[in-house]
Amino acid sequence: MNQLPALLFRTVLGALSLLLYFAAPAAAQHGSSEPDTTQPDTGIPQKDIFDVIYAVLKKERKDGGHKESQFSVIPGLSWAPQTGWSASLATVMAFRSPSAPRGQKTSNILAGISYTQYNQIILPVHVIHWTRNNRMNLVLNARYMRFPNKTYGLGPHTKASDVYTINFNYLKLHPTVLFRLRSNLYGGPIYFYDRFTRVTEVDPKPGVVTDFQKYGLQPSVTASGVGVRVLYDSRRSLIKPVNGWFASATVRINPTGLGSTNSWQSVVLEGRHYIPFPRKSRNILALWSYNWLTVGGGRPPYLLLPSNAWDDWHNTGRGYVQGRYRGRNLLFFESEYRMEFSRSGLLGGTVFANAQAYPENPLEGLGRVLPAVGAGIRIKLNKYSGTNIALDYGFGVNGSQAISMNLGEVF
Repeated sequence: MNQLPALLFRTVLGALSLLLYFAAPAAAQHGSSEPDTTQPDTGIPQKDIFDVIYAVLKKERKDGGHKESQFSVIPGLSWAPQTGWSASLATVMAFRSPSAPRGQKTSNILAGISYTQYNQIILPVHVIHWTRNNRMNLVLNARYMRFPNKTYGLGPHTKASDVYTINFNYLKLHPTVLFRLRSNLYGGPIYFYDRFTRVTEVDPKPGVVTDFQKYGLQPSVTASGVGVRVLYDSRRSLIKPVNGWFASATVRINPTGLGSTNSWQSVVLEGRHYIPFPRKSRNILALWSYNWLTVGGGRPPYLLLPSNAWDDWHNTGRGYVQGRYRGRNLLFFESEYRMEFSRSGLLGGTVFANAQAYPENPLEGLGRVLPAVGAGIRIKLNKYSGTNIALDYGFGVNGSQAISMNLGEVF
């Protein structure tokens, strides 16, 4: 199916919903912390969508740039192949203490709710809090999903015709406490809790034993475990990184003694780097490596096996619908070039390319590599925090196409 009409629908309807919402008296956006000094000054006042709305309404906008918090809200009406039509409300808040010392990292809260044409409910909450002087990093990654979803089987050679629907309810709670070991280097424990209930196959082909059934279909399954994460993060902001490094290693152990249905282990290795290019411009070359590996002989639940767009931020594998490929291991790399089309920062865009592989044993080779390319537009939602509305279209092999929308950058 050609998804370009869907992209146009999404863009137009999203813009209309923004205009209707922000024109309302209850519209709220509250200030910011100190201006962005990490990028060259264009000499032109920066603008966001609120400046446009106020100009259209011929009203004066009070400058809240001296404040230490920013709060952005975006409602939307959108369409995607895995959800159909959906109505959503997303929020992002960035904040620092008014008395924060120089170099204090910005804390973030991102949350939302979506309800879709296929009766799917999605409730994500991400909290990233930095204590004073960046001594500790407190993170909560939580999500509830009632999510009829498509699955295609295991491995990189599945066909689009293999698709069928699975139903499940999903609760995810991953709290993390990281302590500063030295400048920008942190480490600490994580607790993992993932619970799937009411897991059923809806419309598999008659007479066909699915990969899910072969792997072990269970109506309910729990993964409860502990882990350790070590990360290095020299970025100033999560919402709009413009330079610096991010690298992390996460080990997860899920013993039956902690309530897991099966015993298994995994490792996630991730790296990101941001390079102003050209050096004195506001354009950014961003690089991302994400490697999700099952180690040992354990068997993770089918729905927790490495799969595209099932990372913590659900962003890997642009150009493919969520869950298009699934396997025991995932190796992923993406590069993206972010450009500002207007010197005011209101409009921008990106081009990206990525590749993913699902080798049974990474030490023996990658196997089939699945590439994708695409492009997107960026509209500045909050000029103080740097929050963009990101709308991307990508395509991969075998006719794969997908649209994705984010509040903030993809990585």
